[in-house]
Amino acid sequence: MQRMAVLQEEKAADAGFLQSRTLRRMTITGQNRYNQLLPAALTSKRECDRLNSDRSDYFGTNYHR
Repeated sequence: MQRMAVLQEEKAADAGFLQSRTLRRMTITGQNRYNQLLPAALTSKRECDRLNSDRSDYFGTNYHR
């Protein structure tokens, strides 16, 4: 009986460890995505229009044009 409880605790700890690892990996990929999108967000509208003449791919519209 005690051994079964210990095994279940180990299983729960293992699952929590895996979940925390996946969450940490998700936050790291989110940070990389944010670092990719940051320069485009910092450039002005005129700069973006000069770089690519229509931004129709940005949220499906010409963003504030």
